[in-house]
Amino acid sequence: MIITTHRFIAGFDDKPNDLFYNTFKDLSGKNVITTDTYFNRFPASHMLQNTNIDEFILSGSFNKNGKLVIYAASDTPPISLKEFHVIAYSEFSINLPKNYFLNMWVEFTSPEDLSVSDISQLDWSVRLDSRPEKLNVNLATVTISEQEMVQANLDRLAKLRKSEFYTVDEIFVIDQGNQNWDAEYLSKVKIISQNNLGGSGGFARAFFESTGGTTNGILIFDADVEIFPEIVDRILTIAFLNMNASPISTQMLNSRIPHELLNDNEKLDLKAGWVTLTPQGRQYFHANSRFINLPDPDFLPWWAAYLPTHVIEKIGLPFPFFLHWDDIEYSLRLKKNKIRVLHVPGLCVWHQPFDGKSDKDWIWYFDTRNALVGGALYNRPFIVCLSKTWHRVLLPTFSHRYQVSALGRRAIYDFLNASQAPLYSGNQKKNLGNFKISGDNQIKIEDYAKIAQLDPPRSYPKSRLLLSSFLRICSLKGKSKVLFIAESSIASGFLPSFGESVIIKDRYGSIVEKLQYQREFFLESLVADLRALTIFTLRYQKAAKRHRSEFSARISYKKWVDEWS
Repeated sequence: MIITTHRFIAGFDDKPNDLFYNTFKDLSGKNVITTDTYFNRFPASHMLQNTNIDEFILSGSFNKNGKLVIYAASDTPPISLKEFHVIAYSEFSINLPKNYFLNMWVEFTSPEDLSVSDISQLDWSVRLDSRPEKLNVNLATVTISEQEMVQANLDRLAKLRKSEFYTVDEIFVIDQGNQNWDAEYLSKVKIISQNNLGGSGGFARAFFESTGGTTNGILIFDADVEIFPEIVDRILTIAFLNMNASPISTQMLNSRIPHELLNDNEKLDLKAGWVTLTPQGRQYFHANSRFINLPDPDFLPWWAAYLPTHVIEKIGLPFPFFLHWDDIEYSLRLKKNKIRVLHVPGLCVWHQPFDGKSDKDWIWYFDTRNALVGGALYNRPFIVCLSKTWHRVLLPTFSHRYQVSALGRRAIYDFLNASQAPLYSGNQKKNLGNFKISGDNQIKIEDYAKIAQLDPPRSYPKSRLLLSSFLRICSLKGKSKVLFIAESSIASGFLPSFGESVIIKDRYGSIVEKLQYQREFFLESLVADLRALTIFTLRYQKAAKRHRSEFSARISYKKWVDEWS
């Protein structure tokens, strides 16, 4: 049978056209339109994963006469696989033997003016020697306050084409914020209202509603992404082609810089990083870069992901992390059960970048606690946990962010008190409460920003002089931007301990503000940090063992049903 997996996409709303096609003139002055772009290349080698493909097929038609050339490339210069003349408005179909090139694309050349509207049809298909079973799938998203973005996505998904390969049974919206939905959406989707259980509780409900019946898989996506029906069609068609064997991951494009592709969602390294790293570290690419040869991923990010229901039934529901680390832990569970994650370039959503989100203090608590739990569940080396935990409490203290440091300490103590059920139940953000610490002399974030941007004073304070000398001895001073920021932060953090002050002047030398800090509050926070880290060192192994013993109960259907009831 023939399965069309990649239909030509002319563009999305306000997204840059060059992510879909490019036009230029060749050396002879003829006009050229190419599909050598992120969305319209055909990733041949990725399509051969877990499938029994006999050959590739390119079919379509153009509205102009011209020459069509099929190119292919991996990490080498492009080569021409085939070229032929195209007659306007005539359909063509070209069979190509299966190959392991990373990318294939076409260039159409004509003496006439060309635009994207001259591509009447252009499809990449594969031929299989057997027919997989048609899929019944659900779509689901979780929201607390993103109603407008969810409705925009639902409006786009209403244009999802009917397919012979899959049927969308239900679209779930897990509403955890009691939002008011228009009647038109109530008739299109199934809205499930529940208490705010965070992303983990919302997606756990979507998983639960999709298992135990005739549904074969579920496509989940965050409420604050931009997702398009053409991409959903590709994901579900590839799931059908893959015989519903594997979860399918997606990539993330930057909603603020639409060309930018984020590449830190591929590999999980518990020994090296606090969260996720590729072997190269966090990287950003222009999405059209042709030679992004990513390794097989073991991270299934939940900004958008497809999961077969038989996988969910095998490994269970999400751990009640509330937010952050739910998809990381689930990915580690997939890896532990030797379930491969399928990755195909061109499957993506637009999402706000992580460094563009507001840095709310209470998120620091969940990041710290959940990373400790995840490390305990999957045997992260203790020395790595300890070094990262030092960073989570001491760095805020030295940066005058005493409340953030206090939240880090609370996360440590809550991790150590693993058997306290309320820590992993209900609205965990609400349970955290309006966490405040005493003291009127803590520096505000905006004040810290002023300090961090200051040039070093002509007369170095003792703290800056000591730290600068130490960094010079270690040959670290000025080696990188990160170290320079650390130098500024730590140096300003020593100000209270020496009873120093910072004078902020404008460009004309006039004093704008004088910030004076008392050493007592800094020392109080530092002593509390060291006490928490000492207790953490003494009790970590016992707490980690208790987390592992209670893991099965916390991901069980019974646990989550009790939450929803």
